[in-house]
Amino acid sequence: MSTGLERTRLAEECAKLNPAVERALADEGLAETLQEWPEY
Repeated sequence: MSTGLERTRLAEECAKLNPAVERALADEGLAETLQEWPEY
């Protein structure tokens, strides 16, 4: 069960994230993954 302190900590850490950077990292990982999948 989450306590108020844990939720506050999560909110604080999420506030540090840069959405544009996170999206770029996710897209980069996705592009690499797609190259590894076999053709159907």
